[in-house]
Amino acid sequence: MRHRPATRRLHLEQLETRAVPALVIDPGTIGLLPDTAGQVIELRVISTQPQQDPLVTGLNLLAQLGDGRGPLAEPVFTGVDFDGGIWDAFPVTETGGVVPGAAQFVQAGVAFSQGGQAVAADGLLVRLTVSTVGLLDGTFPLLLSSSEAGEDSHFVGSGGASLPIELHAGQITLDGVNRPPTAIRVSGSSIEEYLAGEVVGNVTVDDPDAGDTHELSVSDERFEIVAGRLKLKDDQFLRHAEEPQVTLRITARDSGTPAGTLAVDVLLEVVANPFPWQNSLDRLDVNRDGVIAPIDVLLVVNELNSRGSRSLLVPPQWPLVPPPFVDVSGDNIVAPGDALWIINFLNSRPA
Repeated sequence: MRHRPATRRLHLEQLETRAVPALVIDPGTIGLLPDTAGQVIELRVISTQPQQDPLVTGLNLLAQLGDGRGPLAEPVFTGVDFDGGIWDAFPVTETGGVVPGAAQFVQAGVAFSQGGQAVAADGLLVRLTVSTVGLLDGTFPLLLSSSEAGEDSHFVGSGGASLPIELHAGQITLDGVNRPPTAIRVSGSSIEEYLAGEVVGNVTVDDPDAGDTHELSVSDERFEIVAGRLKLKDDQFLRHAEEPQVTLRITARDSGTPAGTLAVDVLLEVVANPFPWQNSLDRLDVNRDGVIAPIDVLLVVNELNSRGSRSLLVPPQWPLVPPPFVDVSGDNIVAPGDALWIINFLNSRPA
């Protein structure tokens, strides 16, 4: 399975001398392949102070590879990509990119078109695409501050103010030696009982070698990893009474030569779910797509037309398992009143 390239993480920490959380960027050491185009470096975000995450409205990114002056050959930027991660919350406007005629530099920006977003844990900040064509070895700095490109990179907060930020230099190393993944993380740590096909969370892999893709596998045959998400198979669910916790071993095998592997154990809490036919996230959202719409009414009506009002089986029995979550009222019964809850809500909204 193809997976994300090398990750460099941004650590948010509270500095004693600052009144608000400081954003600390440390790209670290990044291994790139010699004489290779299209290698991607991902900068990601970890929050160590989730209750104090700053509201971000944009980012002005200035980056430099090498000393930026020549005449010696250096890696160059070939692309900047803000798609995904924290910028998916609202539409955004992107500006700039790789500096024309001076590809050792990036001058780019991204800003939310409306409002702002608290920096999300493990959120993707930016992808930098780099070419090392013509270079066989060497070590080169990756600068996000005090570069020939101009002023330092900085986040933009509410009202256009620059957020406190502490920048460190990274380092690009060309050696052609494959290194195994260094970490595997799952964004979720629990799963509700009785829900077939339930998604646990996204699986991310840290790898010091940019460009490596990863094949992911999970030890428990009831689970699978699809499109980077750990989930139960569609015909499988768990029972809290039988298994209050479950331990999975996730293995990542990279695409390098020779291939590197990493296996980690992940502990999941199986959460009791006395009303499995009701959507615990939003009872009116019958198909659990995050939107309350006429289709949610239709799913309840179709269930009533096909099988009538009745008590629902708890635990469910395959193949009659949720979703859809037709028990809107939360009494383990499907009845016309469940459709009426949604209809009343839709009718109450402004036209």
